[in-house]
Amino acid sequence: MDLAESTKALLQVWKERDIQMTVLTSLTVQLFLLFTGDLRRRRISGLLRSIIWLAYVGADPVAIYAIGLFTEETHNLRREQSSGDQTLRLLWAPFLLLHLGGQDTITAFSIEDNNLWLRHLLNLVLQVTLTLYVLWKSFEKLEVQLLAIAIPIFVAGTIKYGERTWALYNGSRDYLGSGYEREEKPRRDYRSTHCGDVMATYALNTVLRVRGLLVGRTLFQLGWESQKELVGDFAVHGQREGKLKIVMVELGMMYDLLYTKAVVLQSRIGRILRCFAEMCMVVAFVLFVANPRLHAHHSRANIVITYTLFVGAMFMESCSVSMVIVSVWTRAGSKKGSFLYWLSCSASSLWNAVMRRFQTNQQQQPSMGQFNLVDYSIYEKCMPSLISKVITALGLEKKWRNIWHVHHIKVDNEMSNYIETLLCSGVGSQRLNLGREMNYVLRAPFEHALFRLHIFTDMHLSRVDLPGDEETAQLAAECRKLSQYLIYLMAVYPSLLPVSNAAQDLEHFYVKWVRDNTGSNTMRKQEILNKYATEKLYNEEAYSRSPFELLPPSAESLRVIKEVWARLLIYAAAKCPVELHARQLSDGLELLTVVWLLMLHHGAGDVGWREVDLVASDDSAMPTAEALVPCQGSNWIRRQPRHLYAFEFQQTQEATAFVASWAPLLPADGVDLTEDILQGVMFGSLQPAVPSSPTNNSTETTSEIEETTSETEQDGHVERGKEHAVDVPPEIEHKGK
Repeated sequence: MDLAESTKALLQVWKERDIQMTVLTSLTVQLFLLFTGDLRRRRISGLLRSIIWLAYVGADPVAIYAIGLFTEETHNLRREQSSGDQTLRLLWAPFLLLHLGGQDTITAFSIEDNNLWLRHLLNLVLQVTLTLYVLWKSFEKLEVQLLAIAIPIFVAGTIKYGERTWALYNGSRDYLGSGYEREEKPRRDYRSTHCGDVMATYALNTVLRVRGLLVGRTLFQLGWESQKELVGDFAVHGQREGKLKIVMVELGMMYDLLYTKAVVLQSRIGRILRCFAEMCMVVAFVLFVANPRLHAHHSRANIVITYTLFVGAMFMESCSVSMVIVSVWTRAGSKKGSFLYWLSCSASSLWNAVMRRFQTNQQQQPSMGQFNLVDYSIYEKCMPSLISKVITALGLEKKWRNIWHVHHIKVDNEMSNYIETLLCSGVGSQRLNLGREMNYVLRAPFEHALFRLHIFTDMHLSRVDLPGDEETAQLAAECRKLSQYLIYLMAVYPSLLPVSNAAQDLEHFYVKWVRDNTGSNTMRKQEILNKYATEKLYNEEAYSRSPFELLPPSAESLRVIKEVWARLLIYAAAKCPVELHARQLSDGLELLTVVWLLMLHHGAGDVGWREVDLVASDDSAMPTAEALVPCQGSNWIRRQPRHLYAFEFQQTQEATAFVASWAPLLPADGVDLTEDILQGVMFGSLQPAVPSSPTNNSTETTSEIEETTSETEQDGHVERGKEHAVDVPPEIEHKGK
């Protein structure tokens, strides 16, 4: 048989079996997405992620193509005498609506997919209309029994497809941006004795409030209740281990909110519609099984495919119900002692026991990517020139680097607890005395600071005697992890860091320098580092040595270096846009995102009360509003910077205005009351006051505050400046009267 005959035979088989193969392919893709869709919340291989992406992108075209084949099938039925096989195959068309509805574990592959909800709504209307057209055109040829089975499947498929569009809308900027313009419904009180899972209920409340940050809002703009829950209530929820658990639950629920149908299935309407859809599928299956006449008049192959579609659909629905029951969302919305709460806890315990039996961790764990630029440059130098040229010509340098030189490690509890402790103790309140060299490094662009400190850290670690002390070895490993993690972010995900496009050039220039200036391949890593530092870094008068050079190779010096990198990580997390943190959830949870949410619960970061700055400013000019704090009623003073470098928390203008409105109500003796006011409000010792409608007196009082001058002692003289207007609580209005 020649090629032409083989091709003709294959085309004939496809013509006869095209609908059967397409429908089974659609079912197979949906089963694959059912089992793999939830894997994206954890760090998985790039190959598996690519396969999931192909399945997600290709699932809809396969189902839509199959529906198109059914329209051709109806035309054949009207032109020719109908056969049993042809009429039974028309029953499969409504199943494709179920497939278009997708799986509960993956409605969006990336956060941008949510913004395409209008396109999916249009597809919903078109495909439902096309399926109705198929049933209408074949109405005369379909048996009554088949039509009675097709209608419930069609209803269930329409509901499932609508759920997917609804879930995409809930995660879109259109919904997130308008969610706070309408009055929000009261949420379950996690302080109540009837609350079952306090941690889950608290996490649910905070996640529903935090979603406003995804569209550019700040903590102040979320409202009083949101501030109290996110900061004040978080502070009283147990020890640090408990707080970290809350953060992990919150991030898991945030992933569900953006990328799954969790919000839809936890709503009352969503549950009712899902139950109705499952009842329709059960009714259709019973009608098909209970009618032996249908089995006698159709081919065995089509009967088997029909049963496969029914079993596949009901299996996927059963898995969806099970996942809803064990979900933390169910425990968060259930009352203590209720049957649903007991069922959810029991099912969750059983599932966790099974996963532990198979040594599978189902919890979402943060990871740290590791990339050492020095080791990578040495490897590139030793690579054969032919292979290097081929990779460069194909434009695969970054892909090659990420596959062979980047790996990921799990974040242990010690690292998370250390960062939490650093946040609680006040990052900017402690000085790191590392001299003018560190000040010089930190005042450079952030990408240059990371690059130089990465080089200096490797230089210092090469001097440490690791086998001598277990504590020293542990600290050295932690310093190396943090250093390689931030370099990994700069190389692989530069958009997550406050760096410019020049960050990519640093890697290229360093690799090129190592290739051209290190001589033979036997040159040791420490020699390469010393030579590069001497020739490229120590080239300015104010910058003649490493900031770590005077530190002895001891455990104490490693603690300092570890804290430097932890502060850099905190600064990077604070400056990363919230939307990028949310986008990163679908690519595996990053430590950077965990740090950001911890900072948010402490009121820190660009969206919080306290902005994180890399280096304290030594500018002696008139202080900005961020540096002004109230004292002695209506007077203002500036708190002088207490360090030269590392991190400093500064009050934003909104926080300054908020503090100004409360200051006259509290006794003051010239001390800084900023933290007292903010903490007092958050913990409930001060109650918020709703501003009354403007009156003549209130306008006059506001005008007085607008004209309040600030006295700042600088160099022995007093400077006066005008402060911006603030909202005045009724108590201040009464005092003004």
